Amino acid sequence: MRVAASNPVWRSGERRFPSEMRILQIRSGYSFNGAVRYAAVVSRLLALRGHEVILLQRPGLDVGSILPMLSNIEIQLSSLRRVPEEIRRLGEFCRRCGIDAIHTHKSSAHPFGAALRSFIACHAWQPCTV
Repeated sequence: MRVAASNPVWRSGERRFPSEMRILQIRSGYSFNGAVRYAAVVSRLLALRGHEVILLQRPGLDVGSILPMLSNIEIQLSSLRRVPEEIRRLGEFCRRCGIDAIHTHKSSAHPFGAALRSFIACHAWQPCTV
């Protein structure tokens, strides 16, 4: 499991291809279930298309040990608590990484993604109800 960004492409703001996006996938599950698997599969498919994906999740579940993750998928940990300090911390992280889109999975992730979007200039936020 990769934790914390070390990819210089994200730090410099340069992209290899004009169509490449930086997508934040937020999943709030505590255990391996259908929503967690779906988020991991969608992340893999986006990464295979050349996008850089950050999978934001609660600590305790190593999705990389269940499903192999590609090198352009980064895992970030968060409590996903809707408190100003956590929203601000992840908002700064998203600004540094240049997040283009936020995709949320599961009911707890939806309000967190909406609050996070208000702190960053993200053009797209899509809650997923699968």
